[in-house]
Amino acid sequence: MDYESFKTMMKENLKDYLPATYSDSTVQVVEVNKLGRKYDGLCIKQPEGIPTPVANLQELYEEYVKNLDDALALETASQIVQCVPHIPGLDNLPVDYDSVKDRLFIRLSNTENNREALSAVPHKDFEDLSVTCHVLVGTTGERISSYMVTNKLLKSYGISKEKLLTDALENSQKLFPPMLKPIHDVIGLGMRDDEKKMLVLSNPSFLNGAASLFYENCMDRISEAVGGDFVILPSSVHELIVLKDDGSLDYNDLAETVRNVNRTMVKPSEFLSDHVYRYDAQEHSFSVQETAGLEQVRQKTHYWENETIDLS
Repeated sequence: MDYESFKTMMKENLKDYLPATYSDSTVQVVEVNKLGRKYDGLCIKQPEGIPTPVANLQELYEEYVKNLDDALALETASQIVQCVPHIPGLDNLPVDYDSVKDRLFIRLSNTENNREALSAVPHKDFEDLSVTCHVLVGTTGERISSYMVTNKLLKSYGISKEKLLTDALENSQKLFPPMLKPIHDVIGLGMRDDEKKMLVLSNPSFLNGAASLFYENCMDRISEAVGGDFVILPSSVHELIVLKDDGSLDYNDLAETVRNVNRTMVKPSEFLSDHVYRYDAQEHSFSVQETAGLEQVRQKTHYWENETIDLS
């Protein structure tokens, strides 16, 4: 079955895998424009206007071609669109800000690759990266359901962009606390001596963990942990690699490694950047490190500075 036929099959048969409470709902295929990717989504439109998660049809098709099991694909999609628990204030968008404030969190993405999506949402830029705000809806296994705060939603909340970003940053640390670990503890494989010096920055779920770099005082805490300046290698939107800058690092080699990994191992939807970044502990500044073949971003950007967080 080709993709277009699969898409039609999913739309026509999904309701057979949903409870009777969805009998008055309509199955829709919609174009989804998210950070890092565009895809066809399968969703349910309910008469009450209650939003549901969107199942990624391209991802479902990739799994389908491995097993050719229609029922498995439909059952997976059914679980995804049903995963939203009832949360007061979520029944109709836009919602009251107090009902979403404690579910805000941040994500980090590549600015240039997401120009279209970023044009419609409040965000804050750090060099070639952008922080956006999202509302957590629910979790199912290794998946999280959320929606991005748009300019339209921000207006309905009646707050400023600055307050939204500050609240999302603060709450993100509670929902997805930062985690800094030696890379060999994460990968658990034999490693070269130079690789053993690497640290992984993420969160316990390893989902969108790169954003934790911009948690308040996180960079200073990393500096304390490594003993000075450090460089950051953007592994993906889910995690970053941290290395102490002891004067022996070859930035060009590091940049080449980042580019090679991005081209061969990182999904396009999870790509963060080809740059190597550096944190100056004395100046408390984060910037792109100049390397051969890449234009230096010269303007240093300072991050939020307030309460201290704990890195384990």
